[in-house]
Amino acid sequence: MKILQNISKVVSKLLENQVEKKDTQYRYISYCVSSSIPGGMLLYNTLTQELLQVSNDELTTSNTKAFLVEHWFLVPLEFDDYSLYDNLYSCLSSLHSEKGIGKYTILTTTHCNARCAYCFENNRIQSSMTDDTAQLVSQFIQRNHNGKPVLLRWFGGEPLVNQRAIEIITRSLSESDIPYYSSMVTNGYLFNHNNIKEAATKWHLKQVQITLDGCEKEYNQTKNYVNAVGSPYQTVLTNIDGLLHENIHVEIRLNISQSNPPELMRLVDELSDRFGSNDLLNIYPSFLVELKSSLSEKEIQQYASLQNRISDAGYAASKASLSQSLPLNRCMADDPGSIVINPDGYLSKCEYAYHSDWCGNISSDAINRDIASKWCQRSYPDESCKTCALRPLCLPLRHCVENGSCSKAIKSVRMIDLKQKMYYKYRKSIDK
Repeated sequence: MKILQNISKVVSKLLENQVEKKDTQYRYISYCVSSSIPGGMLLYNTLTQELLQVSNDELTTSNTKAFLVEHWFLVPLEFDDYSLYDNLYSCLSSLHSEKGIGKYTILTTTHCNARCAYCFENNRIQSSMTDDTAQLVSQFIQRNHNGKPVLLRWFGGEPLVNQRAIEIITRSLSESDIPYYSSMVTNGYLFNHNNIKEAATKWHLKQVQITLDGCEKEYNQTKNYVNAVGSPYQTVLTNIDGLLHENIHVEIRLNISQSNPPELMRLVDELSDRFGSNDLLNIYPSFLVELKSSLSEKEIQQYASLQNRISDAGYAASKASLSQSLPLNRCMADDPGSIVINPDGYLSKCEYAYHSDWCGNISSDAINRDIASKWCQRSYPDESCKTCALRPLCLPLRHCVENGSCSKAIKSVRMIDLKQKMYYKYRKSIDK
């Protein structure tokens, strides 16, 4: 047996090792996820975040059983799994106190140089951050940051349509000796040699998410760029090369529609040929929002096949690595240390709700707690959620526009993602 990921340090301080009792029947805890590998299986405890590699021969030994009991993979038949999770979550939440705001999602503009038909921002009023507002954003950050390095997340629209706002904010923070680093959600088209250099040295850009919808022809048609020169697809790939050269991590998101899974399979091969093996490059698939609530078995299988193709190409096939701590919040919306700033300086808790439901303004440090707390309200569909293997990782929000109702299909997709992360961790241990 091999431990591929240790129990979360914080959880280990609160959860004592379980003692095996004689004459007691045991079962796997509801929060244990298993996945077959050659000669054995992987076991991941979503409650403790421990990942084990166990051979087939080891699975039946008394020593393995004792270890699995001790480490909460096995529990007595009548054990209340959910109460353990609930108590652990409550304890961790009470210990977690966030002072100040450390994470800022900043919409430099809601204008975009692409015309994607599926964009959630279509038909919304467009605006761009002025120089004065950008300066006020920096001042707001300086007054409210928590003393730790600030995380700036550039969002839009296309944030590079208003690159000047990024320059003003980062220059002002540097001049005020506020440590920061940044990430960006972008289509990647407006990068070039000069601003990639500036992004690395002055914006302290560490990670970029770029969406690709298919190979060259499909991508160019879907993006439908305004005033495009040459092939935007080739431009974006060149810019990805440039970002990787500056040691900036690139997350390539593959948007899945009803018709493009075969196209995305070819795209993965094309990206593999182009970029080869690179630890700074990650590729992950994601369904368009309108598809998530009605996925068919065929679409789920196509998703799994795409994940496998990404993994076979040598890339991490999931957006994030395997969780190493029990999640206390779902996203920025229910994170007390996070805020969204729209181009006009209004504050909100969700990047999808920047146009309304404001909880403040950068001209004042006062936050409307009634509005902010609304985004923390949980919404679990039914009692079966309590014993779902994904429960410790799932914190659905009642007002989340992407939350929707849980379904067998959605659970299947999430389980595919989780098992890919488990497998990637296992494969990395082999490669060492």
